[in-house]
Amino acid sequence: MRGVPGLPGVAVAAVLRRVALGFGVTPEALRGRCRQMGVVWPRQVAHWILYQMGYSLPVLGRALGRDHSGVLYNVRVVESYRDVYPEVRLDTNRLLELCMAEIEPERNQNENTNE
Repeated sequence: MRGVPGLPGVAVAAVLRRVALGFGVTPEALRGRCRQMGVVWPRQVAHWILYQMGYSLPVLGRALGRDHSGVLYNVRVVESYRDVYPEVRLDTNRLLELCMAEIEPERNQNENTNE
């Protein structure tokens, strides 16, 4: 996957919005410290999506107010569920595609203003 260079804040906000919408939580809850499973799993999926988009763990950690090792843990949890449960793989792939589609116009707009 390719990242969205220069737009980590935009990408993070867009992914958190999309994942929150998909799971029925708020973007603020995904940024928070709540440990309820109804928030933890969507947060882990959001971290996985951003990592799949090509952002490094340190960049994600800074953007999300987390330690990079916490982001890595979340990515690994999602990967382990994707390996075992086909429906999780399908759902996370669908969310990744939706997030990429939402961010692509932002990326194009940024590239056009830099020309």
